[in-house]
Amino acid sequence: MQMERVKQSGDRTGAFGGVAVRRSFLVLICAFIAVSVGSVTVVQAESGHSSNSIVQERLRGQAILERMDEVLFPRSFETYFSVENRRPRGDPKHFTFYAARKGSDRWVALITEPEERRGESYLKIGDALWVRKPGAYNASRLSLAGSMIQGMLSNADLLPSAFHVDYHAVVESEESDLYTLKLTPKRTTLPYREITMQVHTKLMAPVTVTYFGAGPEPLKVIAFKNVRRLSTLRQRPMQLHATNRDNPRYQSFQRIGSIEERVFPDEVFTPGFLPRVGRLLLPGRIEDIVGR
Repeated sequence: MQMERVKQSGDRTGAFGGVAVRRSFLVLICAFIAVSVGSVTVVQAESGHSSNSIVQERLRGQAILERMDEVLFPRSFETYFSVENRRPRGDPKHFTFYAARKGSDRWVALITEPEERRGESYLKIGDALWVRKPGAYNASRLSLAGSMIQGMLSNADLLPSAFHVDYHAVVESEESDLYTLKLTPKRTTLPYREITMQVHTKLMAPVTVTYFGAGPEPLKVIAFKNVRRLSTLRQRPMQLHATNRDNPRYQSFQRIGSIEERVFPDEVFTPGFLPRVGRLLLPGRIEDIVGR
């Protein structure tokens, strides 16, 4: 009888022990699930925060770029500028241009010096560029990556579109007086794979711009200097100094003489007007000049 009681007690103990083990196991599973869900939630929250930060920096970078474009150029204007190319051997080469831009990416330009290049006219619309030489019947296409003057300033540098139209911008860092932006092209037709740009926080003008091609090393650096007030609303650098990173003795200097607001009809920015770009230098109403 006593042995049977012991046996029954042992059976009950085993049953209760089995239930306790199962309960403990279920508690462990629930705890594991809770920890896993919590970890996923934290990761998702961190990922969401990181994505939001990237979006915010892109929006901020694009806003800085748009403001900088407004500082550099009016909506429609004409300008005179000169370029000097320096090389390790040979004398410096000098060029003088008259140019006009309408909107963010339409240009016409005319070489006025040296004499042997005088009269060459250029038309740029978006990523397309044409040149017409005096006496030529048709215009020829040029690339943005090339240089019409064989220097450190490419055709895209000489006749630039608004940066915010061509590039996405992200703020990489911010100091007391400088933003550092990383620019990536919006289209494969643009000549640079990446641009690092330092922008003055108060002037909202570029200070130094580093350009990268297909490789990891920079192609060149352009320093923006000689800030001058052009109007009550605009002061900007009037000199650009471009230096080859592999050989700093290859340099180009662009000096901007003037930037004046002027409204042009759309006809000026067409291939048919290339033989008449020189008329824009004449005094008088633009409608009369274009119509001649």
